Amino acid sequence: MALASSGIAPVASLMFTNLRLSVDQTLENATGLGVPPWTWPRDELLIDVALKAVYAFTTGMVADALIPPSPSSSVRRRVLSQRLKGLA
Repeated sequence: MALASSGIAPVASLMFTNLRLSVDQTLENATGLGVPPWTWPRDELLIDVALKAVYAFTTGMVADALIPPSPSSSVRRRVLSQRLKGLA
């Protein structure tokens, strides 16, 4: 909930998509098994990027659901202050 609560989860997932694509391409090209993405047919490029985006956004949602915000984060303070307002 930390990234989702702070509003940066979509940005973080996009960054992870880019990182995932970069690592895959680096490894494929370093081993001689791949070719640069700009030489791919457009439909194959779209499928590859879309699958990596789904992976990144799913990973982000699962991480947000499993990892609570740290006690010192501003997200945690906002959640606690909202709870306290309801008690007053």
